[in-house]
Amino acid sequence: MTEFVRTKAKQSNIQLLFVPKGLTWAFQPLDFKVFGPFKTKIKSYWFKNKFNTEPYHDASNKSKYHLNVINTILTSYSSLTTELIVKSSQCITN
Repeated sequence: MTEFVRTKAKQSNIQLLFVPKGLTWAFQPLDFKVFGPFKTKIKSYWFKNKFNTEPYHDASNKSKYHLNVINTILTSYSSLTTELIVKSSQCITN
């Protein structure tokens, strides 16, 4: 954490909290149980469909690239279940 970040946070009345290394699963359960699997699904879908290779990852064809990104995110998001999110948030309230 830099002094700049601490100063900006203080100026904005933001209290910074630090998660001890290796304890994300305990202090950030949604990151560990929902967003982690979500990011894994995104990567899996992206590579399975070979969007990282030409012609799918052609920066000159931005609209096609953006559609690939959007489709990847929506497909991955739709695979998350309500049960997964509810179960992961239960440890917050317990």
